[in-house]
Formats: sequence, C-alpha cells, structure tokens
Amino acid sequence: AITMKSLAEERRTGTIELLYTRPLSDLSILLAKYLASLTLLLLAIMPTIVYYITLYYLGSPSGNIDSGAALTSYLGLVLLGAAFVAIGIFSSSITTSQIVSFIIAIALCYFFYDGLSLLGNYAEFGNLDFYLQYVSLNFHYDAIKKGVVDASDIVFNVSFIILFLSASLYIVKTLKK
Repeated sequence: AITMKSLAEERRTGTIELLYTRPLSDLSILLAKYLASLTLLLLAIMPTIVYYITLYYLGSPSGNIDSGAALTSYLGLVLLGAAFVAIGIFSSSITTSQIVSFIIAIALCYFFYDGLSLLGNYAEFGNLDFYLQYVSLNFHYDAIKKGVVDASDIVFNVSFIILFLSASLYIVKTLKK
C-alpha cells in the first residue's frame, strides 16, 4: 500500500515526464522512490521498539529478555519489508492504476512469501521441493526471526531486492523511450 502510488500515479497524471526532463538518471528516480517508501516503512516499525523497552524493564529481573533474538527479529522484519517495498515499486512501475498496482503487489508478495513455500510442502516435485522453499521469503525470514543470522539469508534478501529494483529500472527505461 505504501508503494502503490509511487510510479503508477506519476504515469497516470503525466508528472513522470517532468521527472524525465530533470537532470536525474532513471536509477536515481527509482532509488528515491524506493528509499522514500523504505523510510516510511521504518518509521512505521519504530514505535514497536517501545514494546521491547517495556518488556526489558518490566521483566523479573529487569533485562530478562532475549535481546539477541529481538534484534535479529527486527533485522528480519526490515529485510522482509524492504523486499516487499521492492515488489511494490515493481508492481507500481508496470501499471498506471494504483489499485491494480496494489493488487499485483499483494499477489506477488503472497506468492514469494508463502506461495512458493506451500508449493514445496506438498512433496510433489521431488528434489525441487527444497529449492521452491528456499527461494521463498518465508524460508529466510523464519531463520532470521529465530535469532540465527546467516549470511546466506541476508544475501538472498539483498539479491531479491536488487532483482526487483532492476526489473523496475528496466521498465522505467523502456517507458522513457
């Protein structure tokens, strides 16, 4: 919902042409939209830190909370949110309607978070089942939220973000022509 208006509304109203006339590269326009949406996501997550602080001080004894697991859960949440924002930017770049962009983003987020994982649970594809689960965001988020920070999980999320931002950049460049 954060990203549904970012590029779709610009294209619908024609203000994307104004952005194209500025001395800005397509990448800088796309990254500005992505970082603005990511900032809004981080601002939405920030108030939940109050819950952690409350549990930390109200625990008996004070500080009786697994801080490592809480911090890695926040890391996983930020990475997952960043991936969802990249999907949202992509869906906003392929349409001029923000409602259609929102629906496409929801479908893609569900597919990459849970859909691939569910496909791999049915054991219908033999050895491919593990790989279907591995390319789902849920697989990597579950590992991080349990307190285990593996470099492969972080690399996967960053690669996933880069993939969707690259696809968005390609679409923005093709629309410019």
